[in-house]
Amino acid sequence: MRLLSRPITALALAGAFHLSSLHTPLRAGESFPTIDYSVSVPDPASKMFEVSAMLHGVIQDTTTFYFPIWAPGAYDIVNFGKYVSDFTAVNADGSALTVGHPDSNSFTLAGAKAGDVKIAYKVRSIGLIPNSLWFGLADISPTSAFAVGTALFGYPSGGKSLPYTVHYEVPAGWDIAIGLDPVPGASRNTYRARDYDELVDAPLDMGKVQRYEFMVGGKPHTINLHSPVPFNDSLGRVLVEMTRRIVEQETTFFGEMPYDRYVFQHYLVRPVRGDHDYGALEHRNSSTYRMPYSEQSDIVRELAPVIAHEFWHLWSPKRIHVAQLGPFDYQHPPRTISLWFAEGLTEYYAKLFMLRSGVMDKDRFLREANDEYVSPTFGKSPRLAITDLSVKLPDLPPSESEMLYTKGPVLGMLLDIIIRQRSNGKVSLDDVMRRFNEEYGKSGRTFTDTEIIGMMENFAGVKLEDFYRKYIDGINPIPYADFLPQIGMKIVSKRTRRPTLGAALQMVDKKGLRVLSVVPGGSLYNSGIKAGDILTRLQVTYQGQGVRYDLSEFPSANIDPLFAEIPSELTIDLAVERNGNSDTKRVTVSLGIFDINEMAIDDAAPPAAVELRKKMLNF
Repeated sequence: MRLLSRPITALALAGAFHLSSLHTPLRAGESFPTIDYSVSVPDPASKMFEVSAMLHGVIQDTTTFYFPIWAPGAYDIVNFGKYVSDFTAVNADGSALTVGHPDSNSFTLAGAKAGDVKIAYKVRSIGLIPNSLWFGLADISPTSAFAVGTALFGYPSGGKSLPYTVHYEVPAGWDIAIGLDPVPGASRNTYRARDYDELVDAPLDMGKVQRYEFMVGGKPHTINLHSPVPFNDSLGRVLVEMTRRIVEQETTFFGEMPYDRYVFQHYLVRPVRGDHDYGALEHRNSSTYRMPYSEQSDIVRELAPVIAHEFWHLWSPKRIHVAQLGPFDYQHPPRTISLWFAEGLTEYYAKLFMLRSGVMDKDRFLREANDEYVSPTFGKSPRLAITDLSVKLPDLPPSESEMLYTKGPVLGMLLDIIIRQRSNGKVSLDDVMRRFNEEYGKSGRTFTDTEIIGMMENFAGVKLEDFYRKYIDGINPIPYADFLPQIGMKIVSKRTRRPTLGAALQMVDKKGLRVLSVVPGGSLYNSGIKAGDILTRLQVTYQGQGVRYDLSEFPSANIDPLFAEIPSELTIDLAVERNGNSDTKRVTVSLGIFDINEMAIDDAAPPAAVELRKKMLNF
C-alpha cells in the first residue's frame, strides 16, 4: 500500500464444518466441492451489488458463512458484513434454509439437504468511511463500479481452500479489468481462482474507461483508466511508456515475471473538500490507484512513484512475507512488527527504480528524498519504534501510518549503505532482496518477524543487529552524518522562507486540529487564535480559486504544506471552536524563516565513496 497525505494470521478458522470433511471419498455422481459466484450491478443508481453463489457439495446441515473484517494490505478494520443485506439461502429443490445472523460478519445456515445450495445477498456501496481507504472498499458511480474482493465475497467454514469461479454481469457500454484468469470455454467475463485468497485478491474494476495494453516479456499488461478528462493520445503514450519502464526494471531486478498477466486499475478524481483518500493498494497480479486529478498537474509524473511502489509489492509482501501476512485469517486483524520491511523497503526501492530506469533524474531524486524522507526524520526521535507502529497499525487511522513511508525508506537506504560498506562493496541490499525471493518468494515458504534481521545478516555476510536495535526496534534519531559520507554524500543546512501558520497543532478525533501553542507574531497569533482553540475547517483562496478542507478528516496535524506552492502571503478563512462556541477567523499566512537540513552530494568525497554511491544510486 502507498498513502499520499503528506495506503492476518495463519490460524485455521474454527467452525461446524472443517476442511478435512471436504476430502472424504466422493460417491458415484458426486463432484468435487466448488463455489461459483455471480456479481451484477443492475442499477448503478441503487448503489448496490447483487451477489449470488452456488455452493456445490460444500454446505452441511449447519454451516457458518463468514465475511471478512479487513482487506489484506489495507491494514484497517472495516467489518464488511455490515454492508451485506437480504441474505437468503435455498436448497436445490427450492426449499429455504434457516438463516441466522449472530454478528455483523457471519450468517448461520441450517437445514441444508444433500447437493447444491444457492445463496444470494446484496452489498451496499461503501465509498468513503472514516479510518478506511477507498481502494480497500467498494464504490459504485454512474460510470463505474469498483470493489475489493473482501467487500463482495464471503466463505463457508472450512471453505477457503476450495476452487472458486466468479461471473460478472457487465452493464452495456462498460468494460471490465480484473486480475483473475478467464475460465476456458465458459461464458464471457467468467473467471477462476485456486482458492479464496486468490479470489479476493483480484478487485473488480468495471465501467466506462480508457484502456491501454502493452507487452513485456511476452506477457500482457493492461492499464484501465478512469479520468474526469480523457487522456489524449500523447499523454496515453507517456503513461504506457513510464509504466513499461518500471515493469521492465523491476522484473529484470528479480529475473522473473511471477504472473501471466497484470492489470493497473487507475481512478483519477477531482479533489473535493475533506477528501484526502489518495494512494494505492497492491494485489497478487494487479494494483488499484486513486489519485487526485488536475489539468495543471503532471499526472503521469505523480503516478510514477506510486506505480513503482505497488509493483514492487508483487514480491514483497505478496510473495516474500512473514507468516502473519498469508495465508490469511480474515476474522482477525494482522499483528506483525515487520511492516518496516514490507512497506519501508518498498518505498526505498520505488524511488531507486525510478532513478535507475531514467524515469527520475538525480536532482528530482534528491529533492523528493529530502522533502519526503530526510526533512521529516532529521534529528528527531520518534515517539514509538517503527516495529511498535506496525503492531498497532490496524487500530490506528490511516494517517498514523505516515512513518512507514518517511522513516521506512530511510532505513532501507541506510541498510543498503551499511551492507555495501561492511562487505567492501561485494554485497548490497539488492543481493539480499534477491536472496529473499530465491529462498522464500519462489518457494512459498514464510518466516517470522524476529528472523528477518538475522536472515539479512546471513544473506549479506555482515552484522546488522546493532542498527536494528537502535533505529528499527528503537527510537534513536537517525545519525545521517555517520552514514552519508560512506557514499559521498553529506547533510547541508540552509535557511529558507516559506508560508506557515506559526503554531503547533494536534489532531482531535472527529473534531479537527487543536492549537497546542502559537508563535508570538506568527499568523495565528496575529489573528487572535489561542492555544486550546480547535480548527475545524479551512478555506484557501488564491488567484481567484477557492478550496475548502474539513480538518476533522485531514490526514496530518501539519497543514503548512497546503501553502508550500504559494510564493507570497495569502489570506485564508479558518473555522474555530473555543469553549463550545464557533467563529470564523480571517488569517494572513505569513512567511516564516526555517533552518532545514538536506542530503547533498559531497564534491570533496574520496573516490571509494563516490564509486559506492554510483553503484547504489546510479549518479
